[in-house]
Amino acid sequence: QNINLPKKPLKEEEVKEKEVNKQVEIKNDELTVNEINVLEKYKNNIRTIIQSFAINNYPKKDLRRRNEGIVHLIFKLKEDGNIDYINIGPNTTATDSLINAAIDSVKKSAPFEQIKLLKKEKEFEISIKYKIN
Repeated sequence: QNINLPKKPLKEEEVKEKEVNKQVEIKNDELTVNEINVLEKYKNNIRTIIQSFAINNYPKKDLRRRNEGIVHLIFKLKEDGNIDYINIGPNTTATDSLINAAIDSVKKSAPFEQIKLLKKEKEFEISIKYKIN
């Protein structure tokens, strides 16, 4: 027979230990205001570098055909600033050749500056808009 008995109450030390562990997890995941500012500046620098590569390397075939689109990329950096992986994001509306050009732009831009925050925050997103004026 299965009898539904109430759970055995936790000892006071176990309750305190669990609370301390939760606080440690929260502190490890959260960034300070200063870290957030440093990270935003870092992201903006990365974005500027990648976009300059992308602008200067618009595929000639796509220029002739007047192909335009947005390439949404999600990439992860290693702690040394090199690229771990690059994935195509769900908001991509570009041709395969523009997607490949955007991926190449990220690869050619690397390695990026090595900062301590790469231990905490490693995944970044960028949308590269290919538009002919």
